[in-house]
Amino acid sequence: MIPILYSKDATVFNNNGIGFLTEILTAPVTQERNGCFELTFTYPVTGQLAEYLEEGAIVKTKPDDKSDPQLFQIKNSSKPLNGIVTYYAEHISYRLNGLPLMGFKVDNASPQNAITHALSDTPLTHDFTAWSDIATTHDMEIAEPLTVRSLLGGREGSILDRFGGEYEFDNFVIKLHNERGVDNDISIEYGKNLTDIKQDKNIDGSYSCVMPFAKYTVDNEGTTEERYLYLTEKVIELEDPVIGYDRCFMLDLSDKFGNGVVPTEEALRGYANAYIDANDLVTPKVNVTISFVQLWQTEEYKDYAVLERVSLCDTVTVKFTKYGINVKTKVIKTVYDSILERYTSMTLGDAKSSFADTVNKQEKEIAALKSDVKNSQNKAAIDLEEAIANATSLITGHSGGYVVLNPEEMPQEILIMDAPTMDAAVKVWRWNSGGLGFSRNGINGPYETAITQNGEIVADFITTGQLSAELIKGGTLRLGSNLNQNGLLEVYDAANTLIATLDNNGLKMYGADGFYIVVNTTDGFAGYDAQDNKLFWVNEDEFHQKKSVVEEEITLCNKLRFIPIEIYDENDQLVNDGIGLVSVV
Repeated sequence: MIPILYSKDATVFNNNGIGFLTEILTAPVTQERNGCFELTFTYPVTGQLAEYLEEGAIVKTKPDDKSDPQLFQIKNSSKPLNGIVTYYAEHISYRLNGLPLMGFKVDNASPQNAITHALSDTPLTHDFTAWSDIATTHDMEIAEPLTVRSLLGGREGSILDRFGGEYEFDNFVIKLHNERGVDNDISIEYGKNLTDIKQDKNIDGSYSCVMPFAKYTVDNEGTTEERYLYLTEKVIELEDPVIGYDRCFMLDLSDKFGNGVVPTEEALRGYANAYIDANDLVTPKVNVTISFVQLWQTEEYKDYAVLERVSLCDTVTVKFTKYGINVKTKVIKTVYDSILERYTSMTLGDAKSSFADTVNKQEKEIAALKSDVKNSQNKAAIDLEEAIANATSLITGHSGGYVVLNPEEMPQEILIMDAPTMDAAVKVWRWNSGGLGFSRNGINGPYETAITQNGEIVADFITTGQLSAELIKGGTLRLGSNLNQNGLLEVYDAANTLIATLDNNGLKMYGADGFYIVVNTTDGFAGYDAQDNKLFWVNEDEFHQKKSVVEEEITLCNKLRFIPIEIYDENDQLVNDGIGLVSVV
């Protein structure tokens, strides 16, 4: 179809909006199972509607061969190249990243009820509704603030985490299917209806045994003690493992036992066997990417129409005798030409992306830091520029080197080496569907610098201008010292109010009405008012304060106690209200 353009504030989409993008050049839509849903399109700068293509504008187009046309909101665009601009747009459901929740709690709710509850709890107006065919119910509680989309998936305790299933975003309708796709009993076989195939197979999810355990607490003479329960046989052996060596899957079943419930070995074994029956822990994970572009160029394309019946989350069988591929697997990613209304490629296998990717992409950028941080920022910017210059020199300044496609026929990876053969190479860059890595010890690694397909970056040193993260885990976070530049850690509350700073001048915590507390080597521990008048402080082992209000009692030197005293007469009338001095026995 020819995509239709709407203004960014449009609310009605059953008309032709601003107009049809008749001069659009390409418009592939990428969908992933429980992952991204995005449109990338190119349009000439001289096009009739070019002036209306701005950030926030909405484009309606067809995302696959089954769904109704969907709405995509333009996020950003590239600079013109040869008169052509590339625009990047996200499905309208990404707006859920901007709908806040002040925590979330439901009892005995189905997925549809839980999502509907969240949509009604957000303080902002919207047009989203929910649907699900999953009938199971769960209690859910998340204390910290979050967005509706992060509640849907991409975090521990999310709806996807609790219920499972497969999402479908149908414009403003959030659909959580138990099974989104179907098994059409379709066989895709090389030499018949397939011309290009790439397989990515790994053993990350392949095990030989399972060790189930459960953590629980018991009261021991007034104190709470944590304990662990294991099976007598320690592990459960899996049937017909293919990994070739012992590799154990650690199965934490603590959540199967409620608070105060002491788990039994019999129950633990039962839950473990049920988990093993429901999950394939033996078969290696396989991803297969197939392409149809070559088929479009043949007159016999009509003979391959069977492939057109395959959609996202459908199950198919892929056969490629030469490589020993014969797998029944799901469609986990599609790229669809929305103009020609044909698939460009499909990826079959185990999902590599996660719902969290679509949440993390939408995190708001942090506001500019306060003026007292600018010097540190400028130094960091210089360091970043130096790091970029160093990287540029390393990449562009080398001569020689060897590029190898491995294997020679139907290569699956690129090797850039310091020697002409893989056996002789010492320094190796290796790039394949599993990721990109650098080894100083030959082709077999270890690859100590790497970017892996699951989103991890492994490196000894990372230099960056700005880092956005939900969680930073590590040993030491160095913000100062003579080995490093002065740094600053700022903490804000939910209202975006600065409540604490930590820098080379120490710790500073802010309270109401301009009051603040400092802890450093100069002041020690002290409190100040908004006019910087010192209100209290510590001097060696002495605590000083200008004013004090004590509600109940004061004890001096553990010998004399000041306490409030009230004396009443025989008619219960208060006759004396004051302070009494009592010795401490």
